[in-house]
Amino acid sequence: AAVLVTLGSAIGSWAIAAVVQIWGTGAIDWILGEGALSSPAWSSSRANLELYGVWAIFLMAMGPLPLVPFSILAGLGGMSLSKILVASLVGRGIKYVLFAGVAARAPHLLRKWFKRPGREAIEILEERAKN
Repeated sequence: AAVLVTLGSAIGSWAIAAVVQIWGTGAIDWILGEGALSSPAWSSSRANLELYGVWAIFLMAMGPLPLVPFSILAGLGGMSLSKILVASLVGRGIKYVLFAGVAARAPHLLRKWFKRPGREAIEILEERAKN
């Protein structure tokens, strides 16, 4: 699941950057409305992208925020599509593999968290299901 989600997210990031590179600001104005690129949030994001380059894409890919705004700005800035794809793949890969690891260990963690003296989580959940 982590591999599929990573691939989908990275390809989506790459695709939005490619669309923006091909159609430019006209595509952004059509999608988000005119003046969207002049907002303070976009200006701040663009400054960070110009300062940190591909590392900004990588860090955004690992973080909880959407990657689309940075992909749009990277496309507008003419960043290499291969760099965007690699940074997205690595960042999202790390993020989603960690999520998958936590999810795989979740039953074990639930048993620890729901444990009462002499009772396992499974017993507690079965009891609640009967009621």
